[in-house]
Amino acid sequence: DAFRNVVLVTMCADDGSAERRRAESAADVVVDGHAAAPAAVANAIADLGVEMLVDMCGHAGSADVLEVVARRPARINVAGGLGTPAPMGGGLGVYDYALADAVVAPKRLAARAGWADDEHRCVRLPHSYQVGDAEAYKRHELAAADAPTARDDHGLRDGAVVLTCMNRPHKVDAATFDAWVRTIRDLAHPADGEEVDAQLWLYAPEL
Repeated sequence: DAFRNVVLVTMCADDGSAERRRAESAADVVVDGHAAAPAAVANAIADLGVEMLVDMCGHAGSADVLEVVARRPARINVAGGLGTPAPMGGGLGVYDYALADAVVAPKRLAARAGWADDEHRCVRLPHSYQVGDAEAYKRHELAAADAPTARDDHGLRDGAVVLTCMNRPHKVDAATFDAWVRTIRDLAHPADGEEVDAQLWLYAPEL
């Protein structure tokens, strides 16, 4: 009874998945914000009288999500759940709290990491801030186990050190990619020491 009148705001296209149906069926109201302007989405949230808005995307989402939250359509803004368990918003007062845990946000590093008393107050959940679907993980693991692959199947050399990023491509900016390329180059041509055969392996979704 503590969380009655749950509003789900969707900011991505409906993929027809069972997980999407479960999320929608658990909410009292669903706001489809996929094709709407951020201002319209924020107005819809405000009109519904939402008290607490939880950003489930963080840096993993689009800029539209941050713009909606920045308009402060709810009384309290929270970063976390499945998003970024760290300070966000650049000190602009976008978020009031962030969900984290003692592993990703240890108290001894709070000041250095940017946690503040007036913004992005850290709410450390017991055990883990990350809530997952164990059955979904099992399905993915079983699917992967049915078709084991070798390095050569992915163009990876035997014996090479593989540096991997399996994030979606839109999360990788030019500065980060350049840093990765420099790392590969420095491993292959070190100023001193032994050369290291290294490869960069990135996720490329099927088009």
